[in-house]
Amino acid sequence: MPRYVILLLVLWAVAGCSHTMTEFDILATRKVSLGRLASFNLTARAVRGEDTIHVIIVVPIEFRGHDLNAAINKAIDSVPGGVALVEGRIEEIKFIIPFLYSQLSYVVEGRVLVDPARR
Repeated sequence: MPRYVILLLVLWAVAGCSHTMTEFDILATRKVSLGRLASFNLTARAVRGEDTIHVIIVVPIEFRGHDLNAAINKAIDSVPGGVALVEGRIEEIKFIIPFLYSQLSYVVEGRVLVDPARR
């Protein structure tokens, strides 16, 4: 069998994909006092929060699903006083080696809205 056919079969067997689930203007998982919005600061750089699970054959390493809420909270909590994410996106990433291994992730990126009173 020619080498390129073997290469194509290997690449087909090791499949991965990612897609943007949504882009957002503001996203929060906890209560935010919108009346005080004018006093909040915005970080200059975007942050990233990720929640990943690994599955071997059909058994997850951790007995839970990949959690979008956890990924959002990791991004917000990466900045002291953070209350929400602004101008960002949510992406789902899957990497699969059929019948052997899977990695499933939610990735959230955005700038953090900071409440100075919570620092």
